[in-house]
Amino acid sequence: MAESVRDEHDAWPLDPAYPKNPSHEDAFNRDGDNQRVLWQIYDCAERGERIPDWAATAFRDLFIKVMSCELTWEKAFGNVPASRKRTRPWLRKLAEKLPKIGDAVQKYTAQKNERGKPLAKDEKMREVIGKKLGLHRGLFIEFYNRWRRANLS
Repeated sequence: MAESVRDEHDAWPLDPAYPKNPSHEDAFNRDGDNQRVLWQIYDCAERGERIPDWAATAFRDLFIKVMSCELTWEKAFGNVPASRKRTRPWLRKLAEKLPKIGDAVQKYTAQKNERGKPLAKDEKMREVIGKKLGLHRGLFIEFYNRWRRANLS
């Protein structure tokens, strides 16, 4: 998810209301995307880094407005990305299955065929892994293609 937000790939669907921008600070200042404050904090937490002053100040200011009932959380940081009820289950499933697909593909291709060559990424792989993860063919292919875009190796 975070890599898509930073415009490193497009595997995770983003809010079309905001243009792609690899800089959290620029997206916050120029585009008014307050969610980028949260993403900056997330990135720093992931890397064990100090939160930049701009993000700390922005979060503090927005959070105080929420806690003093000047703004709702949604007004301060944006709506839940899947505001449409039909989209929510799909996003939850994508978030759950994407890492599992990656693990399963890597395990599958690490196996060898009778000639000692790695198993191919083909229809058989899609069938085996899709069945294992409980995904019908079309959904597995969609999720697998998203995983591939995030893992271009």
